[in-house]
Amino acid sequence: MLPVLQHYGGVHWHRVPVAGDRRVSAFSVEGMPTLEFTAIATQAATPPHSANHQHPVIGDTIALAVRDRITGQRVFCAPGLSRFGAFEFDWMRQADCLLVDGQPPADREPDWVEQLSRLPARHKVLFEDGTPTRRQALAMRGIEMAYDGLEIEL
Repeated sequence: MLPVLQHYGGVHWHRVPVAGDRRVSAFSVEGMPTLEFTAIATQAATPPHSANHQHPVIGDTIALAVRDRITGQRVFCAPGLSRFGAFEFDWMRQADCLLVDGQPPADREPDWVEQLSRLPARHKVLFEDGTPTRRQALAMRGIEMAYDGLEIEL
């Protein structure tokens, strides 16, 4: 994948030290001095291509929390977060905008949507291709589904 990305605009690797016992790591990104980034190890399932797919370790999957140091606004982005525990929930509770996967395990769906709908974030957006019926049902709970061209203003 990296050679393809390199062709379009360059790739600059920055190791995010979330591994072992370290579940959280704050870092900055050059050119974005007002933003503070935090990588958070999650309980999300590891992708099939992961070297640790059968035996996941801390840091295989992460969420990203971004805080604007000037406005205090926070975004929590967790693609693949089909399940979350108290640790992730605490980070989600602090966010003004949540961007999460919309595919929880079938046995957790009602509880998952209920927990998400009760969070105080002004924007709750799922990465999911859903039916119009599902979109409407989620909208009634204050949750929207992502789409190409979606813009969110904090």
